[in-house]
Amino acid sequence: MSSAGHGHEHHKSALELARENRATLNDIPVPAGSWQEHYDKRNAKWNMMLGASIVVFAGTLYAVCLLFLFVTVEYSKVGGAVYTHIYICRYTHMICVYICIN
Repeated sequence: MSSAGHGHEHHKSALELARENRATLNDIPVPAGSWQEHYDKRNAKWNMMLGASIVVFAGTLYAVCLLFLFVTVEYSKVGGAVYTHIYICRYTHMICVYICIN
């Protein structure tokens, strides 16, 4: 066989390929810097996301109340009759419906 690029002598070893492609354990990033600084920075980000989520939840709850999608039911006894109070939140005022149940 000729040595014009077809022979076995032109193949690279696995170690040579790994070094060429930076795929050895020596190429793994080494931790640097303070872990506490990294933790605090990441924790601040998650706390901001938590705060934003609470604001979005409160806004959604308020919007649901304004859109007539929030109903509260209470029961009370007056004398021998039981009354059901249904409070329907609609456009920032309360509509109270009394239904008498005997």
